[in-house]
Amino acid sequence: MNSILGKRPSLAWCLTAGFGLFCLGVIVLANFSATYPMFIASVRQLPGGDKTAHFLLVGVLALLLNSAMNAATVRVAGLTFLKGNLILVLLATLEELSNLIQPGRTFSLLDLQFNYLGIFAFGWMSLWFAKRQARIIHRPM
Repeated sequence: MNSILGKRPSLAWCLTAGFGLFCLGVIVLANFSATYPMFIASVRQLPGGDKTAHFLLVGVLALLLNSAMNAATVRVAGLTFLKGNLILVLLATLEELSNLIQPGRTFSLLDLQFNYLGIFAFGWMSLWFAKRQARIIHRPM
């Protein structure tokens, strides 16, 4: 079955979109709710819970996005980067900077660092999975 884009989206893209919407929902609830929903409040009460959430949420999104993009890379200034990582670095940076203009929110360089750590750690994992899968597919029998 064809979609608006010409063909049916893959499972990887559907998972990426679904998790991305979940992350967007968490951001909206954290930024615009007078009180945090129970699952956000309980994570924030754990020691290091907020930073762990930044690392895992953005990291898993990096894994899914890079996997959906088949670990596509781009060269910038002689260095090779995963395209999905660059997209998420930009989005995570903009999201954290937006805290500067939102009442009741504070910009945190540490939150941003944990976002970046998650992006690069899980992005590396997606690259490792893609290379491993390519070796398995091209292995002579």
